[in-house]
Amino acid sequence: MATYSGRKGAVTIEIASVETLFGELNTWSTNVTGGETDTSVFGDFWGKTDVGMLGWSGTASGFYDPSDAAQEALWNLLVSGNLEPTLRLYIQYSTTSSNPIRYWKADTASDPNAGIRVTGFNTGQTHSGVATFDFAFSGSGPILPVYSTVP
Repeated sequence: MATYSGRKGAVTIEIASVETLFGELNTWSTNVTGGETDTSVFGDFWGKTDVGMLGWSGTASGFYDPSDAAQEALWNLLVSGNLEPTLRLYIQYSTTSSNPIRYWKADTASDPNAGIRVTGFNTGQTHSGVATFDFAFSGSGPILPVYSTVP
C-alpha cells in the first residue's frame, strides 16, 4: 500500500501563467460527492435511489500572509466570482525532474469550463497564536486525479 507524507503536500494556482505555490498552507481537503436521485415509484415498499449529479468542493488552511501572491489571487477570485481552472491540490509535490507528482485538478480536458469558485476567505488571530487563513471552494465541472512525473 502506498502512503504519502504530509510534508510533500502542497496547493498551487497559476498567476500570470506561472504555477505559484501557496507558501503558508498546511492542510487541504477535497470532497467528491454523488447526489441521490429518488427512483421510487408508487407501490414500492422500499425506497430506491440512483446516483444523480456528481460534485466536489474543498477547503485549505494555514497561516495568513498578506504578501503571498496566491492568497491575494484567491481574494480577487472571491470578489470577482470568476471560475479558476488552475488550482492544484498536491498529495505529492516536487520540482525535481523525473520525480513522481500526484494531485487533483479541474478536468479542463473533458470540460473546458471546469474549475473552482472561491466561496469563502477567512482570516483570524488569537492573542497567543499566529494569524490564520483558510479558504473554501466549490468545483464546477469534473475533477481529475493526475499521476505523473516532473518534466
